[in-house]
Amino acid sequence: MRIKVLLKAHKIPIFYRNIIMSLIKEALFRYNEVYLNQLYHDEKTKKPKPFTFSLVFPKGTKTKKEKILIEDKEIEDIVFYPPHDRYINLFISSYDFEFLLNLYNGLLKLRRFFLSHGGHIEIERIWTPKEKDIKDNKVIFKTLSPILIENKYGKPLLPTDLEAYNREFNIIHDKKLKELRSQGLKDSLLFEPIKWKKQVVKHTLRKIREKLGKPYITLTCFEGYFTLQGHPEDLKILYQAGMGLRTGQGFGMVEVV
Repeated sequence: MRIKVLLKAHKIPIFYRNIIMSLIKEALFRYNEVYLNQLYHDEKTKKPKPFTFSLVFPKGTKTKKEKILIEDKEIEDIVFYPPHDRYINLFISSYDFEFLLNLYNGLLKLRRFFLSHGGHIEIERIWTPKEKDIKDNKVIFKTLSPILIENKYGKPLLPTDLEAYNREFNIIHDKKLKELRSQGLKDSLLFEPIKWKKQVVKHTLRKIREKLGKPYITLTCFEGYFTLQGHPEDLKILYQAGMGLRTGQGFGMVEVV
C-alpha cells in the first residue's frame, strides 16, 4: 500500500532523506507515540523499518550551492528550490497496514513541519494511490529511489558482476523477510538489469556522524530498470517495503513497469 503526499517548501537541502525520516517520526508521534517507540526505540521489538519512500521534485526546480548546517558543522552543497506554485511529491510505501494507518493519521494532524536549518514544509494533500498487483514470478521494475546493495564488509556492489550481485541480493532479502514476516524467501531471486546507471548519494544520520566523525557519507547505488524473478509473494512484499539496504532511510523504492 502507498501514500502520496503533496508538499510545499521554499527550499530543501540535498540531505533531504534525513528530513523526511524526521517528518515521518513526528507524524507518528503526533498520532500514536506508543507505536513510534515500538518502531524506533524498543530494542526488544527492533526490526527493519517496514517502509520506504521517495521524494520527487517538480519540473522547474532550481539548485544552488550554498552553506548547509549539519549540527555544528557547516558545509557547502546543493540546495533545491522548487517553484512556489508547484508541489514536491512524497511517496511512502509499506506492506504494514498498521504503519500506514498511524502515519496517515499523523500526517493529517501535523500539516506543517519545521526544519532545523530554518523554514518549514507544508503538507498540502494526502491520499492513497492504487497499487499494482503482482501475480507473476517475473516482474519488470524501475527505481523511484536508488537501491543500495553492499556485501558483509560494507563494500558497495553494482550489477557489473551479476553472480556476486545476485548472491548478496538474495542474502539481504532473505534476512529482511525473516525479520519482517518470520519467514525468509520462498524462492531464490534472480536480478537482471535492463537499463541502469550508478548513483552516488550523499546521506547523513546522527549515528553516522557520531561513529565516523564526518557530517555525511556517500553511498554507491543502482538506479534504473530491471527484472526480478522470484516467488510472487516475495516480490510483492519487496515492492511494498523496498529493496536493498536502508529502505527506511529512503532507498530502494520501486514501481512496477
